[in-house]
Amino acid sequence: MHSRSMWLFSKVGQRAHIGALRRRGIIYCNTIEYFRGLRDGNLRGDPLENCTAFYHPGKSELRINGTKLNNIVGPIVVYNGPDDVYQTTHLFCVTSIYSGMEIREDGKIFDPRVSGFGDTMLIIKPAPFMARVEKAVEKLKQQGTDIELFKGLVEYVPAGENQHQMSVLRKADIYAWQEEFRLALRVRNWHGSAFLLEIGSIADISHVVPIKKFINKVEELSDGQVCLNFS
Repeated sequence: MHSRSMWLFSKVGQRAHIGALRRRGIIYCNTIEYFRGLRDGNLRGDPLENCTAFYHPGKSELRINGTKLNNIVGPIVVYNGPDDVYQTTHLFCVTSIYSGMEIREDGKIFDPRVSGFGDTMLIIKPAPFMARVEKAVEKLKQQGTDIELFKGLVEYVPAGENQHQMSVLRKADIYAWQEEFRLALRVRNWHGSAFLLEIGSIADISHVVPIKKFINKVEELSDGQVCLNFS
């Protein structure tokens, strides 16, 4: 897991959903299987979600009972079994702006493709947001819910190379433009689809921005504060 100083989180979605998140603090966490099956041009969907490894035919061999299989088309993907912990894991994903991140050549921090997620961006202060998330998870534990929180920046790995240790916090580098920070909630004995984590209003630690207004420049001031310029 990366350890970086977080400047801000941003969540892009439809205005109604962003409004519910801001006013009521409803964090909508979809299943890993949902994201794996989603076909949306590599925005939210990722067919490699829930895999533990993938191997390319030109860089590996596949043998069954000692017999080598030839003419394999596409990568060999190893997925978690139906009883694995990943099957009970739900994700909430945000874009992260953090110290040391690489600025795009056009000077913008957000990739224009984020507009595919919706028409409204919510800028969120990371520290108080995470404090409320952790408090809500702890409250559910005290109420008897078997729940565990995993969190962190996603590590992006080369899609063209064999990968032996994929996880909920590792993705192929074709998604690197998303600069994703993930909350992964493992909820045992949850038989629904999405899991809703309610943390209360975050109106005091967030700001709504129309998606057409991207942050063009970030400047770290001498006193350690950060200046974000919109246009």
